[in-house]
Amino acid sequence: MKKIAVLLVILAMALPITACTQKKQEYIGEKAAKKVITDTYPDADISKFEFKKDKKPPVYVIDFGDGDLYYEASIDALTGEIITLNEDKDKDKENKDSEDKGAAGETDTTDSTGKAEKEQYIGMDKAIDIAVSDAGEKVNSVMMIDSSETNEDDKEIYEIKFKANNCEYTYKIDAASGDIINKDTDLDI
Repeated sequence: MKKIAVLLVILAMALPITACTQKKQEYIGEKAAKKVITDTYPDADISKFEFKKDKKPPVYVIDFGDGDLYYEASIDALTGEIITLNEDKDKDKENKDSEDKGAAGETDTTDSTGKAEKEQYIGMDKAIDIAVSDAGEKVNSVMMIDSSETNEDDKEIYEIKFKANNCEYTYKIDAASGDIINKDTDLDI
């Protein structure tokens, strides 16, 4: 009986040590999540990328077109596995209508020679780095709340929310230039 009591005490002492030394899982990141889609759908044209950390498991939500079809995919942010893949019939109709009216909503720009070129964006991972660095923090020391890509005043914007050191930060980053458009810091008590 004494041996069992000693064994239980040893196990009880070892459990917190084991829990503290478990390695925190890392997210696969925007680039890897998009690669999951482009590996499966080589002609995918990604139109929206969102990180939803509050979901269980955390997911990347990616909207994309492939030929005449339009999809929304949820990718597990820890494993890179496609969790859901839904065809969006209404978006297919909108896309077809847009093409018929002259391809509204393109992100092409014209260079000095008059040739159209697709505008390049910095990517969500880089935008997160910019916001976290501006807040004086390190990416691995913050808790991400949400990140999404939106369009404001015909400009692509990354919206990023995270917590660190009892503060909640909200940033809007220009997707093309990486400039901070707006930032807000709230004390999180």
